[in-house]
Amino acid sequence: MNNPQTINVTLLLPLQTGWNLISIPRDQADTAITTVLSSISGSYDLVYAYDASDPTNPWRKYNVNAPPYSNNLSQINETMGVWVHMTTEGTLTVAGSIPPTTSIQLYQGWNLVGYPGIQAKAISEALSSIADKYTLIYAYDASNPADPWKKYNVGAPAWANNLSEVRSRLGYWILATENCVLTINN
Repeated sequence: MNNPQTINVTLLLPLQTGWNLISIPRDQADTAITTVLSSISGSYDLVYAYDASDPTNPWRKYNVNAPPYSNNLSQINETMGVWVHMTTEGTLTVAGSIPPTTSIQLYQGWNLVGYPGIQAKAISEALSSIADKYTLIYAYDASNPADPWKKYNVGAPAWANNLSEVRSRLGYWILATENCVLTINN
């Protein structure tokens, strides 16, 4: 019998026209951006990622219409949150293995990360490895155009937060108070 953590699983991620903040919640055999996003080829034109390890130039970009030398985003993996600009609605097909454990290096300040967890978890449970090392989390859910931004502020009362759990498929902005490692277990 196969270990359920190493079984390949395919997910379908519906994407809206305009900006979508997503993550690729599976280990990919090939992390090349054109391979990972091949199922939506022709439906997107820009992809951005944020690399907090490079404070002088953290933004990474892939422009479908730009010459290759002008793009500095060439890979996408399960640790990353990415902004994808869709020119038309589409469904991203993500196939890969479920990572049993994922470690994501966070740096003091803002970090844009993915969540490769199998199931949605309460923020306190999902981020227990960095408890007391973050103050804010934002998510952007394009499937809710009336209220796409969701926020969790550690110091705010529960009624002031509209983000209570993290889910695979979304990307998350995390404001870390120090360098630390976020560990996600499945």
